[in-house]
Amino acid sequence: MAIPPVYLATTTILPLLAGALWVLEVGALDGQWCSGYGQTIRLRGTHVVAANGLPAIAVYSKNALSFIEPRADGRNGPKIWVEPKGANAVRVSIVSALQKEPPPHDLWTRCRATS
Repeated sequence: MAIPPVYLATTTILPLLAGALWVLEVGALDGQWCSGYGQTIRLRGTHVVAANGLPAIAVYSKNALSFIEPRADGRNGPKIWVEPKGANAVRVSIVSALQKEPPPHDLWTRCRATS
């Protein structure tokens, strides 16, 4: 029995295309991001160098990535959310464990190369 083309398109091809677009979006976050007050975050896939210079591992969700900010004393800091806001801007939010309201956020931009 042959599988109808419409069934193949909706169950195989469309999910693959959506996954490919998600991978492109994730890759778009790669690079160095600068805040307006001198902090930077470096992202490369799931590898992160946090604003304090320590390495972390990111977890991607549908529209953002997050990581737990490491501390020099080995304890975990707050969760950091990074959401794309175009090709050259991201929204960075710091989430506290006891927070009852939405976290404040800053708009960070791609760092400019200096020579």
